[in-house]
This record gives sequence, C-alpha cells and structure tokens, in this order.
Amino acid sequence: MPWLCDDGTVTLAWNSKLKAGSSYYWNDIPLPSEMIIGGKIKGDIILTAIIKPLVSELGGDNYFSTRLQCALQHVSNDGKTKSLLGSMRESTDKEVDSRQELAKWSPVRHHGKSFKGVSVDNDKVRLYARIFTRDLFQFGFSTHHEIEEQDVAFVLTFKTHGKDPAIYNSMTQRLGNKVEVANIEQDINLDGLV
Repeated sequence: MPWLCDDGTVTLAWNSKLKAGSSYYWNDIPLPSEMIIGGKIKGDIILTAIIKPLVSELGGDNYFSTRLQCALQHVSNDGKTKSLLGSMRESTDKEVDSRQELAKWSPVRHHGKSFKGVSVDNDKVRLYARIFTRDLFQFGFSTHHEIEEQDVAFVLTFKTHGKDPAIYNSMTQRLGNKVEVANIEQDINLDGLV
C-alpha cells in the first residue's frame, strides 16, 4: 500500500509470512516514471525489511535462529537479473565477515542507494526475500521445513531528486486496485497531562 508521503516520495509497505528455505519474489513492482530519465534510474530507493526472528531461551534474547536476506532487483527484457539494493553476500562471504560488515544475524535489513544513472530497459523491479536458519536443535527441529512461517514487514521507498510531487499519484495509478492508500490519524488526549 502506498503511504501518504512528502513531495517527490512514495512509500509502499506490506507484511508477509515467509517459510524458511523458500525463495519469495514480488514481481512487477513499478519503477516510478519520474525516476526513469533517458532509460536510467535517477533518484533514491530505500528498502527496509524486518523479520520477527525465532528466538530460543538457550541463546538469549539477542541470539536469533532465523534471519532474512533480501534484495531489490531489476530483470531486463532478456531475463538477466541486476541487483539494485541488497548485496546478497550474507550467504557467500565468510561468516565472520558477514557478521561484522553485513550484520548478518540482525532482524533488520536496511538497504538504500542514491541512483544517478543506472541503465534499465523496462520500468519494473522485483523484491527477492529468503529466510535462513541456524541451530534448530534448540527447538527440537531437524530441518528448517519444521519451522512455522515467519512474519516479515517490508517498506520500500522511492524518491525523486527533484521532489516531483507526481510520483505518488503515478505510482498509485500504476498499482491500481492491487493496493489501498493508508492514512494514519491518531487523536492524542492531553487532558490531565498539564
């Protein structure tokens, strides 16, 4: 769903339940036309994803047995995939490097980049996500297939460099009936606080 945003910005937010070991793709997410200039992406894109990790009493509150890996990707017309956000190195780098440099076992994945001219041949991106596990013996599990689905929240923000207010309406129109617009209105009662 697109949230009401500052001029030049549109933010999509959603929740999903993901099964460990499976790859998930959200395909055909539109790149705002206001960010494609001469076949190149120009603007900022920010992806934040938060998993509610599996935690064990043996490991303590800060020892997570599940982690999320995600990336925003562009798939060209000839089928080649290019990562725009998210290194996807957490699974291939040495464990000590991944923990220090990539916060591998953190429940929060946050990727952002300012694009000044990355070539694309279409106006769509996809989000890739996968959950990985460790030390499942603590829960009496022998494989990741035994774990229940994990809750994950995603927030994806697109920003134009020129604060073009049209980005919000164009994204809402392109997404059509697949989304609902979200407004948060909260009354705050100050009686008795003074």
